[in-house]
Amino acid sequence: VPPLKTLYTVQDTYNYNDPTCGEMAYICWPTVAPSSAYVYTGGKKAIPGWENTLLVPSLKRGVIFRIKLDPTYSTTLDDAIPMFKSNNRYRDVIASPEGNTLYVLTDTAGNVQKDDGSVTHTLENPGSLIKFTYNGK
Repeated sequence: VPPLKTLYTVQDTYNYNDPTCGEMAYICWPTVAPSSAYVYTGGKKAIPGWENTLLVPSLKRGVIFRIKLDPTYSTTLDDAIPMFKSNNRYRDVIASPEGNTLYVLTDTAGNVQKDDGSVTHTLENPGSLIKFTYNGK
């Protein structure tokens, strides 16, 4: 079965030795370490343009990737868009029934790639439930 989308897989010839990450080179590898996937279908207060969206939390990148799907959920329509960047290891995501709030679980410990490409093990919200609410802006 061919995949709907790959998240930054590379050829076998890719150079995995990135000095930015030092001894924790695996953090610099292109894969995002997806931890789960959630189909966002909207609701009474849906985030505009987000219907038929797949949300994929990343353990290594500190983001939730938003991937737009067609109405039949069989084709991706855009590239994966990173959202909610932080120094957290996002574990799982779910939306409120109204569709305007996302609830995100974070890992208690581990490494994550910072904005500058380096690695940190200091997480912003370890072992937490974070709430992101769309307020119409």
